[in-house]
Parts: sequence; C-alpha cells; structure tokens
Amino acid sequence: MHEQFHNKSETREQLPEPVYYIESSDDNTVLVGINPVIEKHDDGTATITWHDTTHERAMTADEIRQEEDYFAFKRADNEGGQFYKFTPMDLDTYNDVVKRELHSTREFSSKEELVEAFLRVLG
Repeated sequence: MHEQFHNKSETREQLPEPVYYIESSDDNTVLVGINPVIEKHDDGTATITWHDTTHERAMTADEIRQEEDYFAFKRADNEGGQFYKFTPMDLDTYNDVVKRELHSTREFSSKEELVEAFLRVLG
C-alpha cells in the first residue's frame, strides 16, 4: 500500500517496496534505491528522492510511469533528461547484478534478509 501525504501544493507518496534496483542507460551512478518517495507538484513535475548505499538523492521528474512491477521516470531536461527504472529488489537481481557492482561478498537467504540489510544502511 502506498503511503500518501497531502497539502495544498503537493502530494508525497512512498513507493510500496522499501528497496529497488535502479537502471539507467545514461547514468551509471545509480544502482540501489532505498525508501523512494515521489513528491508531485501542482506544475506537473515531481521530485523523486531516495537513499542509495551512501547518501540521499533527489531528482526532478518531468514524466512518471507507475506499473505493478516497476516505477520509471524521465529526469527534467535541465538536469540531464535521463530515464530511470526502479524494479523491486529480489535475490536474483542482487546476486546477478547488484552484488558484483557493490563488490560485496554478502549472501542472503531471503528477500526479507536482503531488505533488512539495506535498511540498516540508513541506521
């Protein structure tokens, strides 16, 4: 279930999964998104924020697409215009892609254990 917050100029929505694998063909600095939030503005744009494994990120989105199995957005042209796709993190994705990029030897026996470890990064 999406958690939503409202005031007269914006809507904030927490994405349903706590940890996502992030792909972008034009930005190799993204990989993991922890607790992403969409803040929709009255002008049709949105601010997407999340934590990665080292710091918080925030990007302005001109376009958003929310599907059952992923979330994607196009970053504002004045910020580069890249496309980003957030897919819920699972063990296969972690083991096949993320683990080697993080240079991690960490093994997880369940998705819950994996998610818990990433959430601990936030303290």
